[in-house]
Amino acid sequence: FEGVILGKSRAGTAVVKWDRSGDTYGCRVGHDGAHDLVLVAQKSQASAVPPVASARAPGLGDSVVLAVGYKTFSDASRGPLTPGNVGKVVKTKAGSKRLKVSAGGREWWYDPEALRVVDAGTPKAAVVGVVTAASLRKGARVKRGP
Repeated sequence: FEGVILGKSRAGTAVVKWDRSGDTYGCRVGHDGAHDLVLVAQKSQASAVPPVASARAPGLGDSVVLAVGYKTFSDASRGPLTPGNVGKVVKTKAGSKRLKVSAGGREWWYDPEALRVVDAGTPKAAVVGVVTAASLRKGARVKRGP
């Protein structure tokens, strides 16, 4: 379900009013390292949104982020890569499609479908559409995620 950001409530949280219920409450946008919201692209915003990731499959040396729906691919949600953070593919394994990604000083093997390649020069917050304290904008359309 979707809602609109009304503003900040405290460090690392945003106040959101949800369309369906009309309820208003705080959601994490960096508080305790968690992000509860992703941006909902509007047709009028489409040309203003920077490219977020390459369509090509990730490979050795690529900068990557978690793809939408990453939790459905093996154990990707247990790895060190978190929404809003960029990791680097540091190793591939012969005979396997899995990729070893380094993020936050840790490494983890991911299915390639759980990852998206980051285009050079793309702002980190735009990469996955995760709402961060820095990207928080009053009136932005959001949904629960990632």
